[in-house]
Amino acid sequence: MKQYNLPTYHFMHGAYIKESICDDLVNFFDNNPDRHNAGEVFGGCEEHSHKLIKDPLTKESTDINLYADNPEDYVLLQDYIAELNNCVSLYEKRFERAKHMERYGI
Repeated sequence: MKQYNLPTYHFMHGAYIKESICDDLVNFFDNNPDRHNAGEVFGGCEEHSHKLIKDPLTKESTDINLYADNPEDYVLLQDYIAELNNCVSLYEKRFERAKHMERYGI
């Protein structure tokens, strides 16, 4: 996996996933317009801070949800999640203290 070189002082890391995986995700999105949704964010003000809201001033996008319990989605997600886990492993090698933090998931 090719890494995107960033300075280490800000604890950010980047890597390039396989182009074929990106192509598969884009093709899936393009071929499933019936599953498109307006992008959502968690509300910014206190009364809505724990609710997903559609606010085009904050996020204007068309999203698609993928579910691991959907067989078609699962096939697509397997390779993508494996690549993301590879990215996390590279991050943890570069910033070893990350291995000792509270666990996180993808």
